[in-house]
Amino acid sequence: MKSTARQAWWKAEGLRPPDWLLTRTEVCELFGGNKPINPSTLYRGIREGRYPRPVKVGPGSSRWLLGECEAVLQAMLNHRI
Repeated sequence: MKSTARQAWWKAEGLRPPDWLLTRTEVCELFGGNKPINPSTLYRGIREGRYPRPVKVGPGSSRWLLGECEAVLQAMLNHRI
């Protein structure tokens, strides 16, 4: 199932399991909102501890846990001025 079809399915079903795995593109969209962040910004933020580290699911393939990404985003919202 393609990323957009998968997103449409869980949004329609009202499901957002915290162990759902997101692609790099989905993570950039999640943190960027209307204008996705650049992947280099994501990886820089990972090195600096701003964004969660990915889970290696295979050689050259990484995914991010939705629950961790949402927790980081919520923490960012809670700490804004």
